[in-house]
Amino acid sequence: MNYGAPPELGFRGGVGYYKHGVPTALIQVLSLCKLSWIWSVNCMQRKIKRLLNSADSSKHIPLLNHQAASTMFFQAEPVTPRAVIIHVGKTLDFENAEVFSHFCRDAIAQGYQHFILDFSKTGVLDSSGLGAIFKLQREVSAAGKVVFASLSDAVRVVVQITHIYRVFQLFPSTQAARKAVTAQATV
Repeated sequence: MNYGAPPELGFRGGVGYYKHGVPTALIQVLSLCKLSWIWSVNCMQRKIKRLLNSADSSKHIPLLNHQAASTMFFQAEPVTPRAVIIHVGKTLDFENAEVFSHFCRDAIAQGYQHFILDFSKTGVLDSSGLGAIFKLQREVSAAGKVVFASLSDAVRVVVQITHIYRVFQLFPSTQAARKAVTAQATV
């Protein structure tokens, strides 16, 4: 079968090769993976749209009484009338980054300006999740801030590789973040 890969250029030792010495079997597997990945991303996008459209489109999902997708991934814990702790679930990735953005937008609409993101139970944080966090930072940067607390090992690796610690303040626990943000939120 040809999975959209380029035509073979030659054989070495009974194995077909493409340009740059890549075996044909590897190219075919990668082509299948690419098709499978595109299919799964499209499926997840459709699921998220269905979940978001299932809620009444004229109302936002309430922050403390959230429904559908947001309850699977996020929990909010108010600290002050202007600060909130968002407990991120097991993942913040392409599957739920859009839900996270809606969840935070609703919190901003309710008057929250300071966000403590608790990553203690998070095992996956990908570029889509980071994009949603940066979007939140842009939305609250005028009057508030976003901080990270209780980083799991997986999130700590992402933070170190991407140098996010230069942009977001990191705290070892939610209690330490709460003290710092409460002091700023009351000023």
